[in-house]
Amino acid sequence: MTARKLFNAQLSRDKIIFIILLTFAVICLIAGIVLVALGSADYLKFVELHLEKSSKQIQISKFIYGIFLLIWGVLLLVLSALFGNSQFNKKLNKNE
Repeated sequence: MTARKLFNAQLSRDKIIFIILLTFAVICLIAGIVLVALGSADYLKFVELHLEKSSKQIQISKFIYGIFLLIWGVLLLVLSALFGNSQFNKKLNKNE
């Protein structure tokens, strides 16, 4: 299929939903990896101070948001895989 035919083809609602799910999953995974990488030094310092029973507080929000986005991205990837499998099975049943 040439690029021209691909761009001229109408996307079904299911394909658009699938593409949106994959896009959000990839964005969440990339943002999560970046935030975990940026916040890991603060998290290690937080754990070190906690083990020393220090009263000094360090903000580890970047690390926590990174973990949250990683989990969210993985869940979205699972959801998109299940959705894609459902659409593939519908297509197979329609052809039979």
